Amino acid sequence: MHKREYVEEKGGSFRGKGELLKHLSGDTISARQAIVAKCYECMGYYADGKQDCKMSDCTLYPWMVYKEGGSRKMKRNLTDEQKKAVADRLRKTRSNL
Repeated sequence: MHKREYVEEKGGSFRGKGELLKHLSGDTISARQAIVAKCYECMGYYADGKQDCKMSDCTLYPWMVYKEGGSRKMKRNLTDEQKKAVADRLRKTRSNL
């Protein structure tokens, strides 16, 4: 059985399943989605239910979805030039709708 089939059949329906399946299908996922997918995989597809892994030495632990006390939010530190470029792209996208 391939990993994708195993996850679809045996994996719990929790945060990370969709992200992992998307990755296994070859689709591009964001950094946040990759973290969620890795936690899902590392926790055995949450077969025992959603819970905190308590692996505080893991580099991804601060963003663990079910971490007690909540997960850390990912922040983007953009320069003024980058902010302007994002705003320009958004404005252009909205004008094309």
